[in-house]
Amino acid sequence: MKNALTVGTIVTARADVRNRVATKTVRPVDARAEAVPVPVRAPAAPAAGQVAGAGAPTDIFNRPTDVAWDSAGNIFVADGIGNRITGLYGIVNGTCNYILSRIRSEGVSFVEALADAQRLGYAEAEPSLDVDGLDAGHKTGILASLAHGFWVNPDDVYMEGIRFITPEDMRFAGQLGYTIKQLGIVKKVITSKQKKCSAVQVSVYPALVPDTHMLASVNSVFNAIFVRGDVVGETLYYGRGAGRDATASAVMSDLADAALDFKCGVKSRVSPFVPHECNVAVAPIGEVVCRYYVRLSVIDKPGTLAKITAILGGLKIGISSVIQPEGHEGESVPLIMMIHDATNATMKKALERIGRLNAVKAPPVMIRVESFESF
Repeated sequence: MKNALTVGTIVTARADVRNRVATKTVRPVDARAEAVPVPVRAPAAPAAGQVAGAGAPTDIFNRPTDVAWDSAGNIFVADGIGNRITGLYGIVNGTCNYILSRIRSEGVSFVEALADAQRLGYAEAEPSLDVDGLDAGHKTGILASLAHGFWVNPDDVYMEGIRFITPEDMRFAGQLGYTIKQLGIVKKVITSKQKKCSAVQVSVYPALVPDTHMLASVNSVFNAIFVRGDVVGETLYYGRGAGRDATASAVMSDLADAALDFKCGVKSRVSPFVPHECNVAVAPIGEVVCRYYVRLSVIDKPGTLAKITAILGGLKIGISSVIQPEGHEGESVPLIMMIHDATNATMKKALERIGRLNAVKAPPVMIRVESFESF
């Protein structure tokens, strides 16, 4: 399970069970540079009924355990101590990132990019677990549990794949100052039914990411997790997320971890998180508010745009900008709209109505726009 949490990181941590001294190995982005071990004092496991930090160890329910300290730490957890995680955004599937990077840089189709990923060993022969968002959803759920200290049921994680992303979408996104990345998102949100932060969004979907954001430059099979804490501020964890070498490294890490447990006679493990936000729940995707990119294939004739805007206006959805390449009257042309904040449920209702218009010749395409704001 540890590597499901640490895929794509360049910083790892290991705690020595015998003397409770941890060594963080900071791996520079330049692969030619030598990793530098930095000894740091690991905190003692929490005593029963006490706050984590000193005394005898306890399990997730604060019950005493026989283990002195977990044999391998995770830097996301270690560096997050003392912080409330207000936002976490991850590119956590190397296969999807490779495919999207190829679509953007070379203008190839999803099918072509997937075939190359399979040939290079970045994608399985049956790729659904990756390209349909399931793998990223599992990882994002674990990260949400670590960040907020409550169990996230996988059924509550909204997952959306990348099969529908086209070179056309990538091109229009570029014109608007964005790129498209599959993101795992964990952040506190104000839902449509609440006036305060009482829910956490836990979702995976393709999203428009501003070109100016650091995640926009994470390409090919590399992964990255962007974390915002209320004390530490913004941090980034980066590294390879697909390929035989990266996979072998993860497997070896788990084997070494298990071997250390056997060597030190560890009978059980301290849970990776302690519940501290048990009154928080996963926000239903329909209640999450965000902005949207919408692409329609419409007949270029007078009155088409008016009918579309009337549907959006009737649901109190605002349009921030419109792009319509010049075409010939009576032909089908793409219509691109950037939409102001609206709930997912309201946007879904609007697109269902727009899709029924005679002038709309293909199912509407909607991609969420990530602002990287959190509460």
